Amino acid sequence: MESTPERQGVECADQYTYALAQISEFQELIRFADTKAGAAVTVGSGLLAVLLGVFDPVPRSLTTPSASWQFWLAVAVLVFSLGFFATFITVLYYAFLTFLPRLEKREYTPTLAFFLDVYQAGEDEFIKRISAMSTENLREHLLREVFLLSEILVPKFKAQRLCFNWLRPLILCWALAQFGLLFLQQ
Repeated sequence: MESTPERQGVECADQYTYALAQISEFQELIRFADTKAGAAVTVGSGLLAVLLGVFDPVPRSLTTPSASWQFWLAVAVLVFSLGFFATFITVLYYAFLTFLPRLEKREYTPTLAFFLDVYQAGEDEFIKRISAMSTENLREHLLREVFLLSEILVPKFKAQRLCFNWLRPLILCWALAQFGLLFLQQ
């Protein structure tokens, strides 16, 4: 099929539609990753509050166990509580990596679709460049923005996945510590 000027215009319009749709989708995925990491921090903080609430006051059988099984149960509670705190710190670490992703330090072509490049250009320079930009050049800037957002998303989702992977042992340590404390309070 021979390419006509009308067909090239449709292809260009399709590329604009694609670029704008991808930019919108990637921005939504960035918000989604941040929300999920925030949920992990909220769950961990809630579990921490419950665990600390159980230790106030400290069950007497935890400080002066009367039977050997109580002693070993107290040790297990202590171990699981320490495991909880260690995994909670790990969850916080990966959640904050999700919130604050870092772009690779590399040379990239400035694009007037990226907020930092827009800001650095200044208001008058930005308006001048956009007004003088060809349709082809504008398309290229939008496509570069799609790539830049994908570079932000990849480390965000890796950190978010690790955050949720550590959330499981966090909940397990919390549950085992709670279960042990329940028996020690009897």
